[in-house]
Amino acid sequence: TAKGHSQTLVNALRGFLHQTQAPKEIILIGDTQTLHDAKKVLSHNELKQVILVPFNGLKNDARNTGFTNANGTHVLFSDHDMVPQHTLIEECEKLIKKYDALIIPEQGPNQGTYLQRVYALEKKLVMTDPASLTPRLFRKNLFANGQLPFNNRFGILDEWGFYAMLKKALP
Repeated sequence: TAKGHSQTLVNALRGFLHQTQAPKEIILIGDTQTLHDAKKVLSHNELKQVILVPFNGLKNDARNTGFTNANGTHVLFSDHDMVPQHTLIEECEKLIKKYDALIIPEQGPNQGTYLQRVYALEKKLVMTDPASLTPRLFRKNLFANGQLPFNNRFGILDEWGFYAMLKKALP
């Protein structure tokens, strides 16, 4: 992986490791190089808190692998560039008692490069269309009997299909 990508991933992992309320488990799914980079940069204590799962494949399949490996009652998905606020898990813990799934708004990089401005604009446009928002935290038992939440038939990253399937699963 590129150096910037590795540092972004480490920042995201550390964001989850240093929450006001610790996560029950953190599963990092990635290719050999990504896992190697994480091992090189994270401290020994940080690595003890992260389950490393080697994976080479499509993003949907990686998310399904995380889903099946998760031991908790709820699953929170994060991408390599989602650096959470330090109170995210604490706030989600309060809300998930009331809701079956939560959409966690992301703030994209907002700096000066062209691609960063495009990314910020895409995020702004997505926020105006609820059907394109992907719930990031949901009860694991909404998907039962071996059903997996992400399906490649909707594309490489199944944001829309997941949202549609989750809406059907919600009471």
